[in-house]
Formats: sequence, structure tokens, C-alpha cells
Amino acid sequence: MPTYEGPERRSTPRGAEITDNQAGGALKRIITEAEFTEDGAMRSKLRELFLPAEPDKPKTSTPASAERTAPQIFIQRTQLDAQARKYVEYLVGHAEYGYNLAHNEITDGGLYDPEEEGIVKAPTMEEAVVILQEQLSMEEIEAIKRYMRVPGLVMEPQNLPWQKFVANLDTGTKNKWGTVISDSRRIEFDRQDQSLGIQKTSRVTDWKVGIAEREKELGNNQGLLGDITAQWEKGEAAKLLQLPTQKLYALLQKGTLLSGDKKQLDRESWSVLQRADEPREGESRIICPDGLVSVGLCDWSDLVGRDRVNFGDYNPGNHCDNARLCPAVMKNPRWNFLQSARIPNSGE
Repeated sequence: MPTYEGPERRSTPRGAEITDNQAGGALKRIITEAEFTEDGAMRSKLRELFLPAEPDKPKTSTPASAERTAPQIFIQRTQLDAQARKYVEYLVGHAEYGYNLAHNEITDGGLYDPEEEGIVKAPTMEEAVVILQEQLSMEEIEAIKRYMRVPGLVMEPQNLPWQKFVANLDTGTKNKWGTVISDSRRIEFDRQDQSLGIQKTSRVTDWKVGIAEREKELGNNQGLLGDITAQWEKGEAAKLLQLPTQKLYALLQKGTLLSGDKKQLDRESWSVLQRADEPREGESRIICPDGLVSVGLCDWSDLVGRDRVNFGDYNPGNHCDNARLCPAVMKNPRWNFLQSARIPNSGE
């Protein structure tokens, strides 16, 4: 075994009790080849930090992500190599399309209030990195690089009705004109929420964190809409990525109002949307039970100053132009903190 030359290799023990800060620093630096002069004592201390004994501590409904008492060090399991992990850090920390934009999307219009009691709090920036590093695969990372022109972080609160996502889009920083929704989509979006057990009074119980396409105009798809959706569902990209639901699409449209040139998505094209609920066996993820495909676009005209998001429906039997397939990959952050241990930061 090669000689380890790192900061924990010393000729004599420290000669005193190992402090939490010292062990925390060791855990942060530890790799499989690491050796310690105080090997047994140090590893025993690390075990104490990983799995603290709290037999009398009552269970609480407060999620681990809601703890904000101190910065945290996360040690997680991941399928990603070092380069892929760095890429995740780059995406989450991106100045224009990273955490700040994702957080502003959910707070600017009131979809999420960090001060609200009794809800699951949004992940911090550090937690978002951990979630994606843990749950993304190398194949998904490659799909993001291959199929997304402008990948950006998104954080979607779970268990909220679709109407709240529209209200978030039309509140705070917003278009002059409010969002338009066809009658058939109102019925379909209600059906999807009912299928998921979501009520109009439901509150945030979970989050999805992911990466989605933020390019405002993608290359168009022309042809029979049913053929376009079938090709997507059978293609390689759909094995790793999804299309946006109406809720995710509303968040992405909100993001355009908060960044860059503030121009909306799909001013020349329109996006094919995916169902939010789980399809039954044999059903399509895109074609809804009413036989229609949900779409999102920006209904605009410079002549009259109109600029508004429009949720509509297209028949899959119709020929179409400018169909947009906007890929995303979403992950649920319910990771096990006993496996993904987090300990107080030593401040190093």
C-alpha cells in the first residue's frame, strides 16, 4: 500500500481526547486509503458521529432539510465519478440558472413561504447538490449533457394543487396578462390532482429536485402529433428523462420572468406536456385519458402588448408545426440520513 502523506499521518498520537471538530475534519477528508495513527479511537469517534445514540429523543415530524441551526457536512453515496459530481455542483451553483433562480421561482409569487409552519422546507443549496449527486446516475448526467442546451436547477414542491402554480406565475414578478387555461385542461388537471390525492387545501409535504431545459426556443418538431409523442416515448431519451408537467412548466415560465431578457418560453413554438399522475398499464404518459395532449405556450403579440402563458390541448391526430420537447429529470430527495450521514461542520 502506498504511504499516505495526508494531514492525518503523524508519527505519534495526539495524546489527548479527540474532539468533535478534529473527527469532523477527518471525516470530511477520509478516503478509502486513509490511515490514522489513532486508528481504533478515531474510527470509534467517527461511528459516534455517524449514528449518535438518542434513545430518549421523541420522534418529530420536522424534516431533516428544515434544520438550519448550523452549516452541515454531507457524506453521501453516489454513482457519479468525480467529474460528474463537479458538474452537478456547477449546475446547482450556476449564477444564472442555478439555485438562486430555482428558489426565486417558488418564492416570488408565494408558492412557497419559508416561514410557513408545518410544511417540509425547501432544500438548501448544499442539500440540492447532495440530492442530485446521490440520485442521478452517470447515464442521466450524460443525457443532460446530450439533450439539454441550457440545463438549469428546478425545485418543485409536492402535494400542491395545480392552481397554486398558476397563481405563483401570475403573482409577484409577472406578465401584464394572466395565464389562460382551456376548459378541457382545467378538467384534466383537476383529474390528475385527484388521482394523486391532492386537494385545494393541501400543503407542501415533499419536494422534487431536478434539472430541466431552460432554452427559450428549441428546434421545432413537425408532423402528426401522435407520431411525435410516440417517437419520444419509445426513444432513448425518454428512458432517462421526462417532459414537463403543467406544474413544472409553470415554474419554468416563472423563471423566464426572473432572469435574463425576461422573454417567455415558447413565443414561437409550444411545449408538449406530460401527465403529472401515473398512467395505468397501457396508457400514455403524454396522451391524457380524454384523448388530448396538454400543451403550454406563450400567447403574445407585440402589436397589442399581450404576453401571457396559455395551457391548451391538441389532438394527437392533428398535424402540427413547432412542437417542442423540453426534457427534464426530477428526483425525490427522501434519502436516508443514516446512510447519507450529516454531522456538524467543524468550521474548517
